[in-house]
Amino acid sequence: MSEAQPDRDVKLKRITIKTEAGTRWFATVEDFVGWVQQQTSAYSFLQNKLQNQHNERSLYQKLQQSWVQLQQFAQQHVKPAEQEPERYAKQVDELVNQFQRSLKSKQIFTTEAPFAEFLQQRVEARDYVCAAVAIAYFLNENLSNFDLSLAAALQKTLDWERGAFGQAEAESSSNKKLRESWDEEFSRQAEQAQQSQNRLDTLTERADKLLLGQKNRFEGDVQGYEEQLQTELEKARQELNAITQTYEENLALHAPVRYWALQEKLHRRKMHLFAKITAGTVAVALTVLLLFAGYVLNQNISELIVGRLVTMAVLTTFAIWAVRLSANLFMAHTHLLTDAQERRTMIHTYLALLRKRDALQDDERQLILQTLFRPSTTGMIKDDAGPAHLVDLINRMAPKGQ
Repeated sequence: MSEAQPDRDVKLKRITIKTEAGTRWFATVEDFVGWVQQQTSAYSFLQNKLQNQHNERSLYQKLQQSWVQLQQFAQQHVKPAEQEPERYAKQVDELVNQFQRSLKSKQIFTTEAPFAEFLQQRVEARDYVCAAVAIAYFLNENLSNFDLSLAAALQKTLDWERGAFGQAEAESSSNKKLRESWDEEFSRQAEQAQQSQNRLDTLTERADKLLLGQKNRFEGDVQGYEEQLQTELEKARQELNAITQTYEENLALHAPVRYWALQEKLHRRKMHLFAKITAGTVAVALTVLLLFAGYVLNQNISELIVGRLVTMAVLTTFAIWAVRLSANLFMAHTHLLTDAQERRTMIHTYLALLRKRDALQDDERQLILQTLFRPSTTGMIKDDAGPAHLVDLINRMAPKGQ
């Protein structure tokens, strides 16, 4: 039996029929057709050995027609449906039903019929008339031209039916054939079962190997995932610590950032204010001095009045002091504005560096914090107080080396 046969038995329904003596199975349409051709040989003598004296060929044609119909149905309807298991099963059922109807209505008989052994004995003894009478008798058919030979043949058939002519032996032989058929089918089924078991063992072994391989790969993947998970968790923990630290630092530096932002706005306003004051002071001082010089000094030296000269000197002194003071205040606020901007920029840079792991060392952090929180300087000159008198002004304006 080929290796592909069990697969076909599983896919396609077997042709299962019930004969006069038991059940027969056919795995393929070809097996059934071959069996049908064997059955036709049991009554072929009706056409080949008799002269149709009693209309034996009519009986032959009736049997042949029934068997041919079964064979044609198998070849023309069942065989083409082999590629479609569902349709094939329906066609097989129809073929079986057609066979069972023909057998039940005695349109056909098989070599497993109870009288088949008696029929075979008569054919072997060349008693073809008796064989024809036996077929007609057991199939409820009639032969024509009844004569002495038909009467003698009918008597032999009745005697066989009553137990003469070895009916017991025939039935024993029929039972033996049935038992052999069952043994053959059992052996075939056992062989198929063994082959199926072997294939099942092979598939089970392969499945076990595949499961083991999958298990090993799964365990390896799980271990790899665990290591990767631990790495990612540690990385996330460090990033969370960095974010937490940055958040804390941000909270701690939030007030300084806001303070220096306010200082920046304040010094910008004052810088603009003192810039305007300085420009206005210079303009007023120059205007006053020019007017005073034009009205007071525009005359001869002999006509100058000392009081007016002293007044001009005092006014000039205070004008220079006012211009210098407003200019110093302008420069001081400009310096403080730049310092506030630098401190805000350094604080934001410091917070950005904190978000990166290992970006700052402790000593670098201390250095940055010391720079951020250093005391502010205004850049003002300490001796910016106004002159006490004209002599003080003269002394300040005199060269240091003299």
